[in-house]
Amino acid sequence: MLTRRSLLTAMAGGSAMLVAPRARAQLDSGTDNYLIYTLAQSGIQIGQILVTLTDGGGYANNREYWFMTGDVSSRQPVTITGGTSGSWADPPTGLGTLSFTMANTTSWSRGTRSGVMHTYTGVGEYEAMHWQMVETSGVWTGSITWWQSTATGYLFGAGVARTLSPISTSGTAYYIVNTPL
Repeated sequence: MLTRRSLLTAMAGGSAMLVAPRARAQLDSGTDNYLIYTLAQSGIQIGQILVTLTDGGGYANNREYWFMTGDVSSRQPVTITGGTSGSWADPPTGLGTLSFTMANTTSWSRGTRSGVMHTYTGVGEYEAMHWQMVETSGVWTGSITWWQSTATGYLFGAGVARTLSPISTSGTAYYIVNTPL
Protein backbone atom coordinates (compact mmCIF):
# COMPACT_ATOMS: atom_id res chain seq x y z
CA MET A 1 0.00 0.00 0.00
CA LEU A 2 1.36 3.40 -0.95
CA THR A 3 1.42 5.69 2.05
CA ARG A 4 2.36 9.34 2.30
CA ARG A 5 5.62 8.33 4.06
CA SER A 6 6.57 5.76 1.41
CA LEU A 7 5.77 8.26 -1.35
CA LEU A 8 7.87 10.98 0.27
CA THR A 9 10.68 8.48 0.90
CA ALA A 10 10.59 7.49 -2.79
CA MET A 11 10.55 11.16 -3.84
CA ALA A 12 13.66 11.71 -1.68
CA GLY A 13 15.52 9.03 -3.62
CA GLY A 14 14.88 6.26 -1.14
CA SER A 15 16.25 7.97 1.95
CA ALA A 16 13.84 8.46 4.84
CA MET A 17 12.57 11.97 5.47
CA LEU A 18 10.75 13.09 8.59
CA VAL A 19 7.62 14.92 7.58
CA ALA A 20 5.08 16.46 9.93
CA PRO A 21 1.70 14.82 9.36
CA ARG A 22 -0.91 16.93 7.59
CA ALA A 23 -4.32 17.38 9.11
CA ARG A 24 -6.88 15.36 7.18
CA ALA A 25 -9.57 17.11 5.16
CA GLN A 26 -12.52 15.89 3.14
CA LEU A 27 -10.83 16.33 -0.27
CA ASP A 28 -7.18 15.42 -0.76
CA SER A 29 -5.10 18.33 -2.08
CA GLY A 30 -2.51 15.92 -3.45
CA THR A 31 1.20 15.51 -2.80
CA ASP A 32 2.27 18.62 -4.71
CA ASN A 33 0.59 22.07 -4.67
CA TYR A 34 -2.95 21.25 -5.83
CA LEU A 35 -5.28 18.60 -7.19
CA ILE A 36 -8.18 19.01 -9.62
CA TYR A 37 -11.34 16.90 -9.33
CA THR A 38 -14.10 16.58 -11.89
CA LEU A 39 -17.79 16.10 -11.14
CA ALA A 40 -20.01 14.40 -13.69
CA GLN A 41 -23.61 13.21 -13.94
CA SER A 42 -24.93 11.02 -16.76
CA GLY A 43 -21.46 11.16 -18.34
CA ILE A 44 -21.53 14.98 -18.58
CA GLN A 45 -19.02 17.07 -16.66
CA ILE A 46 -20.88 19.52 -14.41
CA GLY A 47 -17.92 20.99 -12.56
CA GLN A 48 -14.32 20.97 -11.45
CA ILE A 49 -12.85 21.49 -8.00
CA LEU A 50 -9.36 22.90 -7.51
CA VAL A 51 -8.14 21.81 -4.04
CA THR A 52 -5.00 23.60 -2.88
CA LEU A 53 -2.31 22.53 -0.44
CA THR A 54 -0.15 25.66 -0.81
CA ASP A 55 -0.53 29.27 -1.97
CA GLY A 56 0.16 29.92 -5.64
CA GLY A 57 -1.26 30.97 -8.97
CA GLY A 58 -3.55 33.48 -7.23
CA TYR A 59 -5.08 30.74 -5.04
CA ALA A 60 -4.86 30.45 -1.24
CA ASN A 61 -3.74 27.29 0.54
CA ASN A 62 -6.19 24.77 1.99
CA ARG A 63 -9.11 25.90 -0.15
CA GLU A 64 -11.58 24.30 -2.51
CA TYR A 65 -12.35 26.37 -5.60
CA TRP A 66 -15.54 25.09 -7.23
CA PHE A 67 -16.07 25.79 -10.95
CA MET A 68 -19.61 24.58 -11.71
CA THR A 69 -21.25 24.46 -15.14
CA GLY A 70 -24.38 22.77 -13.82
CA ASP A 71 -26.13 21.86 -10.57
CA VAL A 72 -25.91 18.45 -8.89
CA SER A 73 -29.19 16.58 -9.38
CA SER A 74 -30.34 14.79 -6.24
CA ARG A 75 -31.95 12.10 -8.44
CA GLN A 76 -28.89 10.96 -10.42
CA PRO A 77 -25.57 9.42 -9.39
CA VAL A 78 -22.60 11.80 -9.35
CA THR A 79 -19.06 10.69 -10.19
CA ILE A 80 -16.17 12.50 -8.51
CA THR A 81 -12.77 11.82 -10.05
CA GLY A 82 -9.43 12.99 -8.69
CA GLY A 83 -6.78 13.93 -11.25
CA THR A 84 -3.06 14.07 -10.61
CA SER A 85 -1.28 16.47 -8.27
CA GLY A 86 -0.03 19.64 -9.92
CA SER A 87 2.69 22.19 -9.30
CA TRP A 88 2.30 25.97 -9.37
CA ALA A 89 5.15 25.89 -11.91
CA ASP A 90 2.46 24.46 -14.23
CA PRO A 91 -0.68 26.29 -13.00
CA PRO A 92 -4.15 24.95 -13.80
CA THR A 93 -5.96 26.26 -16.88
CA GLY A 94 -9.38 25.81 -18.43
CA LEU A 95 -11.28 25.62 -15.16
CA GLY A 96 -13.97 28.09 -16.23
CA THR A 97 -15.68 30.68 -14.07
CA LEU A 98 -15.31 30.37 -10.30
CA SER A 99 -18.67 29.54 -8.71
CA PHE A 100 -17.73 29.47 -5.02
CA THR A 101 -14.84 28.85 -2.62
CA MET A 102 -14.84 26.72 0.52
CA ALA A 103 -12.27 26.02 3.23
CA ASN A 104 -10.70 22.58 2.94
CA THR A 105 -11.58 21.92 6.56
CA THR A 106 -10.20 19.27 8.89
CA SER A 107 -12.82 19.37 11.65
CA TRP A 108 -14.67 16.04 11.53
CA SER A 109 -17.56 15.56 13.98
CA ARG A 110 -19.60 12.45 14.75
CA GLY A 111 -23.33 12.52 14.21
CA THR A 112 -26.42 10.78 12.93
CA ARG A 113 -27.26 10.95 9.26
CA SER A 114 -30.60 10.31 7.65
CA GLY A 115 -32.29 10.98 4.36
CA VAL A 116 -31.37 10.66 0.72
CA MET A 117 -27.71 11.41 0.00
CA HIS A 118 -25.22 10.66 -2.75
CA THR A 119 -23.53 7.61 -1.27
CA TYR A 120 -20.63 5.27 -2.05
CA THR A 121 -20.17 2.06 -0.08
CA GLY A 122 -17.16 -0.14 -0.70
CA VAL A 123 -15.37 -2.78 1.32
CA GLY A 124 -14.73 -1.08 4.65
CA GLU A 125 -15.68 2.31 3.18
CA TYR A 126 -18.64 4.63 3.51
CA GLU A 127 -18.62 8.04 1.83
CA ALA A 128 -21.55 10.36 1.24
CA MET A 129 -22.29 13.87 0.08
CA HIS A 130 -25.43 15.79 1.06
CA TRP A 131 -25.61 18.53 -1.60
CA GLN A 132 -27.62 21.52 -0.40
CA MET A 133 -26.12 24.15 -2.70
CA VAL A 134 -28.45 26.36 -4.73
CA GLU A 135 -27.52 28.72 -7.57
CA THR A 136 -29.65 31.82 -8.07
CA SER A 137 -28.65 34.39 -10.70
CA GLY A 138 -25.02 33.24 -10.57
CA VAL A 139 -24.75 33.26 -6.76
CA TRP A 140 -24.27 29.93 -4.97
CA THR A 141 -25.53 29.54 -1.39
CA GLY A 142 -26.14 26.63 0.96
CA SER A 143 -23.87 23.86 2.18
CA ILE A 144 -22.31 20.51 1.38
CA THR A 145 -22.13 17.91 4.14
CA TRP A 146 -19.54 15.16 3.63
CA TRP A 147 -19.89 11.88 5.56
CA GLN A 148 -17.46 9.02 6.07
CA SER A 149 -16.90 6.06 8.39
CA THR A 150 -13.69 7.35 10.02
CA ALA A 151 -12.60 10.68 11.50
CA THR A 152 -9.35 10.70 9.52
CA GLY A 153 -8.37 10.29 5.92
CA TYR A 154 -9.74 11.65 2.70
CA LEU A 155 -12.92 10.81 0.90
CA PHE A 156 -11.24 10.95 -2.47
CA GLY A 157 -7.70 11.22 -3.75
CA ALA A 158 -5.56 11.50 -6.85
CA GLY A 159 -6.57 9.04 -9.53
CA VAL A 160 -9.59 7.79 -7.58
CA ALA A 161 -13.07 7.85 -9.14
CA ARG A 162 -16.13 7.33 -6.97
CA THR A 163 -19.71 7.16 -8.15
CA LEU A 164 -22.08 8.23 -5.42
CA SER A 165 -25.68 7.11 -5.90
CA PRO A 166 -28.69 8.79 -4.32
CA ILE A 167 -29.99 6.41 -1.66
CA SER A 168 -31.79 6.69 1.64
CA THR A 169 -29.23 6.31 4.40
CA SER A 170 -29.16 6.43 8.18
CA GLY A 171 -26.82 5.69 11.07
CA THR A 172 -23.84 7.34 12.71
CA ALA A 173 -20.73 8.51 10.91
CA TYR A 174 -18.22 11.37 10.83
CA TYR A 175 -19.13 14.53 8.94
CA ILE A 176 -17.96 17.97 7.85
CA VAL A 177 -20.34 20.77 6.86
CA ASN A 178 -18.88 23.21 4.32
CA THR A 179 -20.35 26.55 3.31
CA PRO A 180 -19.01 29.08 0.81
CA LEU A 181 -16.49 31.57 2.20
